[in-house]
Amino acid sequence: MKSGKAMLVALALGGMVISGPAAAMSGNGYVPKLDSSCSEVVKKFEAANLTSEGREVKYHPDFGNIIGWIAGYMTGVNYVVRGKADYYKATADEVAWVASWCRDNQSKDLSDAMAIRTFKRLRKKRR
Repeated sequence: MKSGKAMLVALALGGMVISGPAAAMSGNGYVPKLDSSCSEVVKKFEAANLTSEGREVKYHPDFGNIIGWIAGYMTGVNYVVRGKADYYKATADEVAWVASWCRDNQSKDLSDAMAIRTFKRLRKKRR
């Protein structure tokens, strides 16, 4: 019985992770939680003094909610999507990509950036 519940949870998460970004991009009512505007991401990224050594990432505490959001999104994708153990580069590299994308797309949101990044990562790793 426990494995059946675990399977249902995994399927539900999978549906959210896979269909969520697609729905967000098509305007079908996907509502990301605690999303940030790209202008906010860029502003906080520039003040964060982000550094990384190996797996450790250091940053100003005001950037913590954005780092946590990105790390949670990546963890969810890695957990649900079968095939590879990790579809992303190091967290600091992914955060830098998101900040760069947001700098060029100020009218968008963090969830838009992660949806685009995830689709690129999944397509690249599955080839």
